[in-house]
Amino acid sequence: MQYLLRHITIIFTVVLLTLLPLVSSAQEDDEEDDANQHEIDSLLSLINPMTPDSTKARIYYRISAITSSVDTTLHYAMRAIRYCTENDTTILAKSNSNIGWAYHMLGNYNAAHKYIRKGIEYFAKSGDSANITTAYIIIANIYEKQNYSDSALQILNKALDISTRIKDTTMMSTCYTVMGSVSYNKKYYSTAEDFFRKALRIDSLANDFEGMASNYQWLANIYAQQYSDSAQESRLIDSKNYFQKAIALYEMSGSDNPLTTIGKYETYGDLADAFIKLAISTGNEKYADSCLIYFKLGEKFFIQNGLQSMYLDAGRAYTQYLLFKHKYKEAEQYLLTSAQYFDDETSEILMREYHLMLRTVYLKLGNWQKAYQHLEEEYKYASLITNDSTMSAIANFKTEQAT
Repeated sequence: MQYLLRHITIIFTVVLLTLLPLVSSAQEDDEEDDANQHEIDSLLSLINPMTPDSTKARIYYRISAITSSVDTTLHYAMRAIRYCTENDTTILAKSNSNIGWAYHMLGNYNAAHKYIRKGIEYFAKSGDSANITTAYIIIANIYEKQNYSDSALQILNKALDISTRIKDTTMMSTCYTVMGSVSYNKKYYSTAEDFFRKALRIDSLANDFEGMASNYQWLANIYAQQYSDSAQESRLIDSKNYFQKAIALYEMSGSDNPLTTIGKYETYGDLADAFIKLAISTGNEKYADSCLIYFKLGEKFFIQNGLQSMYLDAGRAYTQYLLFKHKYKEAEQYLLTSAQYFDDETSEILMREYHLMLRTVYLKLGNWQKAYQHLEEEYKYASLITNDSTMSAIANFKTEQAT
């Protein structure tokens, strides 16, 4: 997996939508707002000076759940709590969770943690174990974003214990997948593989094609990473085969879920990367041709849907393809054109790889001056990545000391 946080974000988005089934993906969308505004206005029209507080609380909660605006969710969930009594445990649980979700999406993780914890207290009072599990997974995401990976794994174990006790196999699979993703991020590849295989077994029994596809994709990325670390060609063959399984399962699912579609097209990019590595390793032109096919399958989708980071990620395989074919000027032009897709969300890892590839191209072209310029840029982003890793290690050390 070359851009891990993207996958983790998708997993946690699915979890958030499980807890908050009526809330959209929290991106401002005028059409979504317009579609829900009629119902929101109708609900607000039911409130008058004689409306009981308990009814107001339910109306405000309902609005917080159906709006596609994070700010509106926050506003009306807060109002719902104001009109609740301590006996309104279900509304209090869901409203606090909505507030926590909103703060989570706004990046205020401390506030998100506070309100999700409050939601858990009320879910416990109402005996809603399923939503406690989901809330724990969201807290794990908060810990992960704060670089507290060990704390994330601890709370995921709590979520797994509950889902196992209540025999919620869907949530058990989700717990294993998220635990695998956190372990992968810590480079505990053997542990991550074990978690993904446990999730895969559950998904296989349930004929959950989307879940199976996702876990095969994760496993394929583990094997690709192990190839990068050890240069074992067998690992690369395994990676290719698992990416192909993932694509077949995504297609078998027949799902029109946008996240599933993204997962499938992302796997095209991953498979293109596996094929070009095989081409470089073996000198086999057919592998290079397959790389081009899968890159082209994903390229248009990424650009049309504004998935810049995925496009840039897949573009590394295409650049390697052009280098393999000795098309150095074409590789230079492609990379320079790709720069238009950089934005504030582009990771330091992708930026470092971008300058590394340009340096490689200019060395092939014999332009030593430009190669050196991009070497300096490459080192700049490499130092930023090192600093991030150092901060992550410090954060984990502090967590261990506090427990």
